Amino acid sequence: MADSEERGSTLVELLVASLVGLLVVLAAVQLLQAHVRLARRVQSELGARGAGAWAMSRVLEDIERAGADPRQSDLEVFATAEPDALVLQQDVDADGVVDPASAEWVGLRIGGVSGRSLVRRVGRQAMSVVAGVVPRGFVLRYFDGDGQPLPHRPLDAEERRRIRRVEVTIEVADERGMGSTAARLRGASAVQILRGRP
Repeated sequence: MADSEERGSTLVELLVASLVGLLVVLAAVQLLQAHVRLARRVQSELGARGAGAWAMSRVLEDIERAGADPRQSDLEVFATAEPDALVLQQDVDADGVVDPASAEWVGLRIGGVSGRSLVRRVGRQAMSVVAGVVPRGFVLRYFDGDGQPLPHRPLDAEERRRIRRVEVTIEVADERGMGSTAARLRGASAVQILRGRP
């Protein structure tokens, strides 16, 4: 009778247990893959956001510093003001003129080998501030002293003299890992109002 009470696992029970174990392992693998995808997407998003934030801080700092005119010689702060490019001027050495070969002249526009880099030109030197700018991902909007927007087109000299604030939008894509993630950042900076200007 002792033999009849001892009972082993049948082949069906072993197959069912193996199947349940396989399903648990497959579910764990799927969960792990989902976490890996999420981690890559978050890493990509953080990379794009970090690169865009650094570029934004650089652009806003350039705008804030533009227009330094210790001699009040009524220099033109914006030599160029377009929806996707600008050239800023300042008289750092107080000699009454802007030297375009020095840090008194700063240009920002999309360019580079890929055509997707925000390029900052300081005098004769050019460097990429951030790569991976999406098409139409660098946008500048100009406002006058009353906060009214100026036309969204290349501005003429009289319109450029009225600029008192610049709104900047930068959208950067990070294409590392799986897929592409873009980060859009927006900032604004006031332009120095000089006593030598109306």
